Amino acid sequence: MKKKISKKKYLILQIDIGDGTQWGNPNTINPIREIFIPSVQQYCQKHDYDHLLIKESEYEKKYGQFNFLATKTKHYSFERYFHFDNKYDYTIYIDNDVYVYPDADPLPEFTGMCNVREPEGNSSRIFREVNNLSSSFLYFNSGVTFCDNLTAKKLSEYMLNRLQKNIRAKTKNSDKMLLN
Repeated sequence: MKKKISKKKYLILQIDIGDGTQWGNPNTINPIREIFIPSVQQYCQKHDYDHLLIKESEYEKKYGQFNFLATKTKHYSFERYFHFDNKYDYTIYIDNDVYVYPDADPLPEFTGMCNVREPEGNSSRIFREVNNLSSSFLYFNSGVTFCDNLTAKKLSEYMLNRLQKNIRAKTKNSDKMLLN
């Protein structure tokens, strides 16, 4: 009897709520909605990945006031954690200002969580100072986050627990600081 090999399921999440970005203005919204988000959608279609564009705030529905992170728009990036606990083998979050080239390779199978190291700057310096960490401690960008299923569930649980218990990031109260 031949064993059937099941194809791994990937979910790629993006957020486009209200103004659509925490740093944007009217000049940035059009490229995000007309170029960047469609590039991710086309990538998903090409590789048979599911794409979820989050357009409504779960945070607002469940908690009302935007008072956990520094500003209302910073809460939008936190929305991803309401969707990380799912049935997919892999969950990938991509900021809405990321462009994926048409010839980009398919995603690999992986274990754990992957992020890109943030270039050295004010945020990494502040993070190390307030947490009393050496300069060798790396600081990661939260704008592209890869998780396997187990890690995605754990990350969702961890972040939503912080929200429920109002455990904020030290100093810069942002999603990136929370992740680090």
